[in-house]
Amino acid sequence: MPIWKIFHGPETFTDATERHELARRITDFYVSRKLPAYYVNVQYFPLSPDRYYTGGNPISKTVFVEILHVARHWDRKDRAWATGLKDSIDGILRPYTIDKGLHLEFAVQESPVELWRINGIDPPESFPPEEHEQAARNKAKLDELRKNPQ
Repeated sequence: MPIWKIFHGPETFTDATERHELARRITDFYVSRKLPAYYVNVQYFPLSPDRYYTGGNPISKTVFVEILHVARHWDRKDRAWATGLKDSIDGILRPYTIDKGLHLEFAVQESPVELWRINGIDPPESFPPEEHEQAARNKAKLDELRKNPQ
């Protein structure tokens, strides 16, 4: 499960269409890497200048993105892969931030998959082709639980 927490000033991401478009691009990035779309979470947190400081100074033209990865982890020795991931994230965010004159900073964190659950279900760690059917069944279970909570 990736979760992107996007912290920004009150004048940034005011357009719902733009927020939706960015969330869709983020989701498409993970889907292209074989992660189910329903695992991807994107949240926007507008912060007034008196609640967002860098270096002790209030800011409004900065976007900070905290990205938490739970479903997939990488070999920490593979610096080329890490650089590729950062470049991909830059590519997703750049049109909405840097290209608009905003300062962009992001950090990717990992959490143990063993400590992740969705509605009482432990998701599989990966989805090779033979597990796509199981992913669909898990999605149906989650949808049913949402409709009829216990």
